[in-house]
Amino acid sequence: MPDMSEEKRMIESYEVKNAILIGGKEIILAEDMGSKEPYMVCNCQWDNPLGIDVYDKGVTGADYLEAMTEFLSRVSSEVQRIQDQRAERGVSNEPLTAADCIPGSKDNHYENQLVVIRPEVMVASMRTADEQLFLATSGFGCNPGARGQAVYCKNLFTGKTVRWERHDIAGIILPERVPAWAHQRLAEKGKEVYLNSDRKPYCVHMGHLGEGLTVWNTLEEVNGDYMTIARIGSDRSVQYLDDNLPPAVKVMIEKTARTSEMTVSATQDAPVFSTPPQGAPEQSTPGMVMPEPVKPADIAVYKQPFAYAREHDELDQFHQGRELNAACAAAIDKAVNESRYDTHCYNLKAAAKKVIAEFGAERVDWVLANTIQKWCYDGRYSDSNKKWARGYDIPSEASSFICNTHPYVLDGFIDCAREAAVASRPSALAALKAKPDTNRQQPTPRKAPKKAKQEEL
Repeated sequence: MPDMSEEKRMIESYEVKNAILIGGKEIILAEDMGSKEPYMVCNCQWDNPLGIDVYDKGVTGADYLEAMTEFLSRVSSEVQRIQDQRAERGVSNEPLTAADCIPGSKDNHYENQLVVIRPEVMVASMRTADEQLFLATSGFGCNPGARGQAVYCKNLFTGKTVRWERHDIAGIILPERVPAWAHQRLAEKGKEVYLNSDRKPYCVHMGHLGEGLTVWNTLEEVNGDYMTIARIGSDRSVQYLDDNLPPAVKVMIEKTARTSEMTVSATQDAPVFSTPPQGAPEQSTPGMVMPEPVKPADIAVYKQPFAYAREHDELDQFHQGRELNAACAAAIDKAVNESRYDTHCYNLKAAAKKVIAEFGAERVDWVLANTIQKWCYDGRYSDSNKKWARGYDIPSEASSFICNTHPYVLDGFIDCAREAAVASRPSALAALKAKPDTNRQQPTPRKAPKKAKQEEL
């Protein structure tokens, strides 16, 4: 983050006169009275792998009032964006504090726990639950006795990984203080938290350890391992090892025992259970044609911002589009990684064709262009691809679908994706042949001259 000390802060020859931190960026008004255009307005962001200040969208001028108008306009636009984002996410304006955390949890082990970032260390506009709730995943700082203080966390709402210091964390959130939207996100990740009658928290995970399924509570450890709370035998029988399980956990375990068709592992197709599941889907009626599911490639890209979607009652399309865009970004990273056949050697053409076949060229281009726009200062992307990306008018809140592939490799993937997208589009002549214009009047055949007919006879 920028240095907010009393020393003069300079951007080249311009001295920073006004700066407002809001929404993860800083909006700056600077002055250089020795220049022909002494006033400059720009943005500063430090959301990059090196954590350095990156200045962008700078404009200069000779009129102070014009510069101040531009400065205030950017601040107002950012305020409106944050308001729209809060309305979209449905979060409360109240920040989370240490009072929302389990007493004494500040000294607990943080790995795999839902932690709260102290509001005092955050920009004022970001002191809300969607910006404060993180799932701690790794780092020496997870251990209270470690010398290292780094705690790597994943934002529960956006899924973005961020590094915090252990002293930035207020503690582990109380289960009853977890917002409804967070419960949904945890359920999607298989990390839903439940409470029993003694308010003891449970986060249930299951796995195959030789026979049937073992069920653990990942929020409780015994001898360095997760606490086993139940076992499901290969015959689907259930044995509970905890007498005070929350009812919702029992329902989950029993439903799994009845209906699961789990296999031994991702690479072994052998079934975990020796008996078939109950309530297996009925066979379709002979002769009945079942409708084919809609493929991601067949769904058009939704390109409108959230404010437009809310005003025109298109929030379902907005959220569906955002989820598909995020899935497409993840598919790009996966396809590139799987295409590597040697050190620093990738089959990027095959990777591009694979993702385009699944999500369509339009969505792949949309996600790639958004990634470049977010990292426009990175010199590892070619000027050609940066110019191409600037041709897309992508809403400013589109931060949830960014590729994480190394820029050098991703730049090559973008080249291949653009080529594949062009190749996949039918030519204009082919399109005209495929869909002839039936409304166009056909020309009347010309009659042969009378003299030519006589000669022919």
